[in-house]
This record gives sequence, structure tokens and C-alpha cells, in this order.
Amino acid sequence: MNGSGNYGFMLTATDGDLAATKTSDEFRIKIWDKNNGDAVVYDKELGISDDADPITSLGGGSIVIHTPNVKTASSKSSVATSTIVPDALETPKYLNYPNPYNDKTNISFSMEKEQSFSLEVFDVNGASVRKFDVGVAEAGKLYEYEFAAGSLPEGVYFARLVTSSGVKTIKMVLRR
Repeated sequence: MNGSGNYGFMLTATDGDLAATKTSDEFRIKIWDKNNGDAVVYDKELGISDDADPITSLGGGSIVIHTPNVKTASSKSSVATSTIVPDALETPKYLNYPNPYNDKTNISFSMEKEQSFSLEVFDVNGASVRKFDVGVAEAGKLYEYEFAAGSLPEGVYFARLVTSSGVKTIKMVLRR
């Protein structure tokens, strides 16, 4: 990254116009460090199988999958289409990146249905470090918050997202 290292990446995209029933365009990006045992450094859909369909809707713009315009005997094209069935659970997609971090990290989430939420960061003793937001999240909209470490000491912090569907917590590691 930034001109150094040995990283691999995977980009998966779905053109919603190609599905039997038109859906939103969706994508996934995953990056791993080849010099560190293929350790994942970023995954837009952390915890999801590599061969699963992407589930993050494109917030703006569009994805268009074109057939190749190559005129050779061995040229072939295949476009896989699938019908994406929304998860019956109304749980949010929730992550932070980078993690561990040394100056700032981004906390992001999206909801499958409109619901109320609050986002807050706590230290290992359970003391509130920062209250980000309280409100109602729109379905499918990506919410991102930057958490700057400032003068906080190195250690473990927890970002807690409370919704009407339940509570999700992310362990974040601050390294100086």
C-alpha cells in the first residue's frame, strides 16, 4: 500500500441490471498482506466467505459489466447472475478499518431496514470515550465515522452500536 509491501486483493461486483429481478449494484473489496501469512488488512464484508455474493450496495454511481471486445478464437465471456435474497435477520453490517490503528480509524455500518441507533466508544474499563451519534439509520445507507485517537493511551477500545435489533461491539486496537 502506498507504494510498499506485497498485497493481494479481490474485487467482486454484481451488476444488478443483469439479475433476473433487478437489484442494486453491489460490491466487495478484500486486501491481504502476502508477506504476513495472507493476513487480511481490509475486508468490506469481514467474516463473509470469499465465494459469497457481495452484499454491500453501491452508494452512488453504478456497476456495468461489459463483455470483452477481443476477436480471437479463444476469446470467451461468462457473466454469472444470481438472485440475492436479503437475510431474514435485520442485523447491521458493522466494521472498523484500519484495525489495529495508530492515529485514527473509521467506523462504518449500514442497516437492512430503517431503525434507531446509537454509536459510542468505550475503553477497557467501560468508561465512555466518545459518543458519536444517536438517530434513525436509513435502510441501505452507509454511515461512516472517523475516530481520532488524539491523546488516548495505547490499548483496546470498543465501539458499541446499539440498534432496535440488538447490540454489536467491535474491538479496536490503538497502537502508538
